[in-house]
Amino acid sequence: MGSRWIFTWLCCLVVGTTLGQSVQGRVVNYITGSPVAYALVTNTTRTTGLYTDTSGLFRWSGTLEGLLVSAPGYQTLRIDNYNPDSVLKVSLVEKPLVLEQMPSTANKRPQMVQKGAWRKRPSGYFSSCQAEQPREVALYIPNEKNEEGVLRKVSFYVSSKGKQRAPVRVRVYKNAGGIPGDDLLDESVVLTPGRPWYRWKDVIIGRYNIPVPKEGLFVGLEWLHSADSTYESLNGTGTRCFGQILGVTDEFDRCRGWYRTNGGSWGQEPCKAGETSKTASPMIRVEWLSYR
Repeated sequence: MGSRWIFTWLCCLVVGTTLGQSVQGRVVNYITGSPVAYALVTNTTRTTGLYTDTSGLFRWSGTLEGLLVSAPGYQTLRIDNYNPDSVLKVSLVEKPLVLEQMPSTANKRPQMVQKGAWRKRPSGYFSSCQAEQPREVALYIPNEKNEEGVLRKVSFYVSSKGKQRAPVRVRVYKNAGGIPGDDLLDESVVLTPGRPWYRWKDVIIGRYNIPVPKEGLFVGLEWLHSADSTYESLNGTGTRCFGQILGVTDEFDRCRGWYRTNGGSWGQEPCKAGETSKTASPMIRVEWLSYR
């Protein structure tokens, strides 16, 4: 494979009674009753999961002891009792609105700050394969100068291979002692590219007014499952893969990439670029307006 390598990641109100062989439900906003698209539905141990469709519907095949239902901007709901013979109506409650203190902009001209990966070409690729389970990847973005600022955009390096038009969700997290913590972007920002993505792709998020934490932050990409976004692995093994293929970079001295499955615990394994001593981190970058 030469100097290139491909890194494949193998990666509310409910009344009921007992277990069943199939669970169907619809996830809605508790107040408005509108569907919650791409809500994450997992078992209570987060070992397996799926997404709702754009109508908030899901179908779980097989037995299930309990459910966890979550989505950005909503409180996670646990369901232990339900009737498997009926369609569940799962009502998610929105999180309380917390207004973050914004940097003072009076009489100041903001400066553009760019952080994260900046290589024009990847040192390898990161794909979501064996993709029955929802996957997510995030990059740590430091704020070494403790600058005050507001996020303007995030960018991802996407390969020309894979399913480029599959939906993805942008995630932004606080730095919780070196690992991704609570949501900073407390809305579901879902992108369904109208034309193929290739190379660096920008997502403008300035309208969400996200302050840049002095301790840094994490920016992530969440692959969202849809009916037409699967493909066979490019190495000819017949492995089922999903969505876009993200570039990775070895430009950082330390590993900055974090990964998780089914909304569970975050981890950094694996992080080495093949047999070399270099690290492999996802090609994600940010731009913010600094007022310092």
